[in-house]
Amino acid sequence: MEGYNSLGTPVNSHGQPPDLGKDIATTNQVKTEIAASENQELYGQNRETYGDRATQESLYPTTKSTDADLAPAVDFNGYQLYASSKPVPEELLREPSGTSIAPPSSVLDEENMRTYAVHETGRYFLPNDPAEQDRLDLQHKIFKIAMNGALYRAPIGSPKNVLDIATGTGIWAIQFAKEHPESNVIGTDLSLIQPLGVVDNVQFFREDSEHTEWNYPTPFDYIHLRCVLTCFDDHRTVIRKSFDNLSSGGWIELSDPVFHPQSDDGTFQGSNLERMFQSLHQAMVAMGRSFEAAQNYKKWLIEAGFVDVVEEVAPWPEAFEGYAGRYYGTLGYTVYGRKP
Repeated sequence: MEGYNSLGTPVNSHGQPPDLGKDIATTNQVKTEIAASENQELYGQNRETYGDRATQESLYPTTKSTDADLAPAVDFNGYQLYASSKPVPEELLREPSGTSIAPPSSVLDEENMRTYAVHETGRYFLPNDPAEQDRLDLQHKIFKIAMNGALYRAPIGSPKNVLDIATGTGIWAIQFAKEHPESNVIGTDLSLIQPLGVVDNVQFFREDSEHTEWNYPTPFDYIHLRCVLTCFDDHRTVIRKSFDNLSSGGWIELSDPVFHPQSDDGTFQGSNLERMFQSLHQAMVAMGRSFEAAQNYKKWLIEAGFVDVVEEVAPWPEAFEGYAGRYYGTLGYTVYGRKP
């Protein structure tokens, strides 16, 4: 396994300098937007952690649009996004900037102008190019809105060693490391697309968490997974490995959306939207994945040996329902449990 820490120093074996002949992403171009994201968090509970740039800014557009007045804007990578009745915000239709190109070792193929992750055994089918990285960052932003600014729900205290599986752009790992300077944070993914030079207590590695053995020298106090419905053939494999690599009393937390939209007035039933989600479920099954995994997280944690397992099922916070729902209109499951 190989990777680099957030200051750009190449490492392998979870912290050791690599062989110079190995392919390390030392020349990887990085997303400058993520590196500056500490000043773009409008909804963080600890505003002093992220800076107070947003406190003096207007959170509303100057137009008279009634759609825009529904809720404050989201500052997403420098773009102000407002709730709108348009199907896709115009800001998200821009051409990829190419500022975060995956290194050659992380690219399997290019199809329809999109690049995809490579790994000997991994079957992740979503892209890893700049457009996808922007989507992942927006996804993180929306989860923070849904969680009232929090990065996690489990009562973890001050964990010394933290693992973020399927870290994506690394945005969660980086923000967690800033909130917890006492923690050593590792983020793993099939693609080395994470930014460099952000904080010194984060390291990133390319790893297939499901199909390869974990060789961490020290157990973790907290393992985090978010939006991993599309990542694994069998989530139970990763859950079992997490249990084996947690210290006694350590926590695991999984958060995922639920792709079974519901309506209070019954208007969803029989609609084109319902038929679209039915087709989406069928397509996922055909690709060897399932949108039903999140509903099984609690059962799988208990079967693996976790105790004090808590399952939280909730809609968007009421103040942001119409706003956040325009961008990510689903309910979400958060499940966490402790190793005895």
